[in-house]
Amino acid sequence: MPKGGNLVKEVRIEPDRPSCAGPYCKVLHCSMGELWRYSRKRTVMFGYVAFIVLGLVTAWLPLLSLILVARFCLGALDAFCCYSSLILLMEVLEPKRRTLAAFGIYTVWGVSVMLYGGLGYFIRDWRILQTAATLPGLLILPALWVIDESPLWLIVNGRPQEALQVFGKVARWHGVDLPPEAEMKKLVEEQAAEAQNTTPKRSSMGSLS
Repeated sequence: MPKGGNLVKEVRIEPDRPSCAGPYCKVLHCSMGELWRYSRKRTVMFGYVAFIVLGLVTAWLPLLSLILVARFCLGALDAFCCYSSLILLMEVLEPKRRTLAAFGIYTVWGVSVMLYGGLGYFIRDWRILQTAATLPGLLILPALWVIDESPLWLIVNGRPQEALQVFGKVARWHGVDLPPEAEMKKLVEEQAAEAQNTTPKRSSMGSLS
């Protein structure tokens, strides 16, 4: 395949069976649910690192077959990053701020898609466009190593002491005092018991909100 120019011009590509998009998305989203039990923080880190690396690699693949496989994986990782980030936010924010946070995530995504179209007007070589659109993602990498694990995930998975440490760190950042340690432990134990009686995938912090 010759390098440079438009991918559609480099090889004849026509849409086939667009009706498969809906079932594909449902299967993809359901299958990713099992991955989230391996830690919210690690899931977010894996998703963004893999997305950025694969985005840069895709731009310079020589074969159409490899490009299609890479683009398929990028599509999966795009949803993976959005959902994992959203779940982490829902579990660490107080209820009154969750709607705004969810709105913000998808607003940024929508604006980015529009900007990508504008960028494509000025950069006509699809390989350079792919690289230019992926490079800003490197700015998020340092933040991935400083975010904390979800306290709710820690509680549900039998790590209450680590959850208390996260609560203490957040309290110091905001300059507020937590309730006495005994009361915090009681709240954590109540939340853990409630989670055991319902489901470990709940995003509500219950009495800790």
